[in-house]
Amino acid sequence: NILAPALMVFLLFAIVIFAYLIPDIEKSSLDKKRDLLRMTIQVAQNNLQQFYEREKSSELTRAEAQERAISFFRAARFGEDMKDYYWINDLEVKMVVHPYRPDLNGKDLKDFTDPDGKHMFVDFVNIAKQNGSGFSKYMWQWKDNPAKIVPKLSYVQLFEPWQWVIGTGIYIEDMRAEIRAVKDKLYLMFTAIAFVIILITSILIYQTSLHNSKQFEYETALLMSEERFRTIVE
Repeated sequence: NILAPALMVFLLFAIVIFAYLIPDIEKSSLDKKRDLLRMTIQVAQNNLQQFYEREKSSELTRAEAQERAISFFRAARFGEDMKDYYWINDLEVKMVVHPYRPDLNGKDLKDFTDPDGKHMFVDFVNIAKQNGSGFSKYMWQWKDNPAKIVPKLSYVQLFEPWQWVIGTGIYIEDMRAEIRAVKDKLYLMFTAIAFVIILITSILIYQTSLHNSKQFEYETALLMSEERFRTIVE
């Protein structure tokens, strides 16, 4: 009588964890990463706007304002290990500045492809022209390590005054590692709760069994007592 309800509770708990909670956490984590990329690019846009305002006020020429912006973004680093960065290319698919690939600066990148053959800089420009901003997935080197090529998700946005496309990204491997860490915690919680449920169920089954055993002994003793009394009466 106790085992069936306990198994039902355990099954429902497992369904909630694995069918609903974990997928929802994965989606929520991915959405937060995308939102973070958008906010990071917005910070970059604000910085570019400040240089552009100095051009508009005639404090700097366009060439001077752009050169100062390039110097700023060439040195800009952020993230936990301070290795995340921005890059900028223009709508002609020429690289304006890339902190970790200075060999690309000033070059036409229409024919540049990742190891899977994707023209990612052409894709960035198409996204900027069509939508103003958006996401792109491709293969790229791991931060400052050109020997390690991994999947990357980037967000790009058009800076209209200078016709520049500025972008930053996050490595899919990092996203998966964070999601995996959350899932590991959930699995641990599930295991702990499952252990508690099994322990409580075992205790209840033992107590019920002990009670039934004592009840049986009592009923047996009562029957024997009644039998002896009947014999005496007879």
